[in-house]
Formats: sequence, C-alpha cells, structure tokens
Amino acid sequence: MEGFSNADFAKDYGRQATKQVQLQRQMLEIVAIKSAEERVLAGLAAGLLQGTVTDFAAQMHLTHEATYRALRRLVLSGRVKNLSRGKYSLAVKP
Repeated sequence: MEGFSNADFAKDYGRQATKQVQLQRQMLEIVAIKSAEERVLAGLAAGLLQGTVTDFAAQMHLTHEATYRALRRLVLSGRVKNLSRGKYSLAVKP
C-alpha cells in the first residue's frame, strides 16, 4: 500500500472524496424539492442536464413526462431557453 504513504496521493484522495460528498449532498437537496418545475430548474442550474432529457429525468427522480412538462412550462415562463431538441439552458435576465 505504497500509495497511502504518499502525502500528495492522500491529499488528492481527500479532495476527491470531499467533492463526491458535496455532489451527493447537492443531489439530495435537489430531489427533495417538491415542485417538479423547481426541481428541474435546480437541476439545470447545477449543470446536471448533460445527456438526454430521459437520463436527466431519472437523475431528478421524475418521470420523463413530468420533466418535459416542467421544461415546457419553464420555457413558456421565460426562465429557461430551449436551444435545440433536448438542449436547454437557463435564461439570462438583462
């Protein structure tokens, strides 16, 4: 176990573990949001829409139908922009 005696390795390992805990805590906070619309907005703000909307929906613990409805309402309200099919971003207010 030579790696664990190396101080740089230990620091890097600690940083990685800290990031994982922070990401897990963030996900728990997001999925605790009751409103699908607000949960989707929080997920977008956290940069979690990386793949398909269906994958994003699963991360958000929502059905893909509920996620698409929330995205549509967010676009109609001007809070989110639909860049292209399956691509969304937060709307920037002037």
